[in-house]
Amino acid sequence: MSAWLCLCSCAALTACGSGSAVSSATANPSCQAQHWVGAWTAPPQATTLLSASGLAVQEFEADLLANQDIFPNLALAQVFNDQSLRLIVAPHLGGSSLRLHLGNRFQKNSVTLDGVYVGLTQSGATLVPGSNHPVTFGGQPQVSIAPGAETVSDPVTITTQPFQNLSISFHIQGLLVPVDYHLTAQQVSYLAPLPGSYGASEDASLFINTISSWYVLNAIDVMAPGATGAVVAFGDSLTDGYLSSYNQNGRWPDYLSRRLLAASAQPALSVMDAGISGNFVASNAYIYGPSGVSRFADDALSKAGVTDVILFEGINDIGGAPNDASTADAIIAADRQIILQAHAAGLRIIGATLTPAEGAKDSQAGGSGEPQVLRQTVNTWIRTGGAFDAVVDFDAAVRAPANPDHIAPQYDGGDNLHFNDAGYQALANAIDLGAFKGSGCQ
Repeated sequence: MSAWLCLCSCAALTACGSGSAVSSATANPSCQAQHWVGAWTAPPQATTLLSASGLAVQEFEADLLANQDIFPNLALAQVFNDQSLRLIVAPHLGGSSLRLHLGNRFQKNSVTLDGVYVGLTQSGATLVPGSNHPVTFGGQPQVSIAPGAETVSDPVTITTQPFQNLSISFHIQGLLVPVDYHLTAQQVSYLAPLPGSYGASEDASLFINTISSWYVLNAIDVMAPGATGAVVAFGDSLTDGYLSSYNQNGRWPDYLSRRLLAASAQPALSVMDAGISGNFVASNAYIYGPSGVSRFADDALSKAGVTDVILFEGINDIGGAPNDASTADAIIAADRQIILQAHAAGLRIIGATLTPAEGAKDSQAGGSGEPQVLRQTVNTWIRTGGAFDAVVDFDAAVRAPANPDHIAPQYDGGDNLHFNDAGYQALANAIDLGAFKGSGCQ
């Protein structure tokens, strides 16, 4: 079976298959103007009950990254004491001006930040000399983010390239301050253990502790030409890149972005990774974020310049009890709701089939029998239901030919559910680059 199955009507798509799906709209004035486009995102999660109580332990061991099989790692730092962080991120879109989205979606009290800086990463927590820029908010160097809110910084003039590591530094005021975080970063960032505001420093001498999650930072936008659009990759740990190589940007949205950057004949598209490890598409989970249905507006529709969405989620719903026909029905119903939201916003949405999971550790999706039937029920609907504008068959791209309920050995990350870098790249390679709507400009 082909790894790509395109289901569409002429009314829904400009083109289908391997050709460009972006129509000419050069007469549209908006195509000539610059606009903000999302270059990077990390959807926030609530801190754990333990951390919210102020009792969380900040763990900074040399082998912090060596035990990914302990999931989630509740000992990660989620409560801070007058400390500064330096987050390392690699936006998929470059430019000469950017802005930061900082959030406090799940906390009960305001979070106050100062000493916010963005610079070019040289190595580790050390910046390229002279590259560190102060970030302001309404012209002020300090910002308080109310409970449930997100704030956007003033534009920062700084020249960046796609996949160039940026250092986002900031100081969290107060003691025992819980903040929103994104658990699975697959990227080492840094924390200054001593109290104080150190974001202005370009060296690593104060940022001596490593952390493996992102905090407070929800998104980065870049000013880009009107022809530039953005794809939101929406899903769970399989989109979040769990078990991909640390510091290598080995998630499938990263590989998709590299393909788009290399395909000069294709329209300019950024890719934003809106995966949350452990997330369910149809139901809420305290640690693993709101359901895909309920967070879709915040984590996809609201992103700057978004034109397309790839939805790849549901295996965790199967992995939770009960495993009966109602589970497949709930996943399909949730997908339909997300499709309606995307279409109401004028976006094109591509459905991705659920990948093999038999034998998965610590998940009922790994069982034989009913869980596999449920996955195939959902996949049959995705492939043939006609609800999506197009379909990418991730299942066919990575399953073992002789045992299709299992991931092919060369793609298995080691737990029969998640992928290694080659597996995530195989997912990205299964996507037809001509299937995206894009900005409508070329």
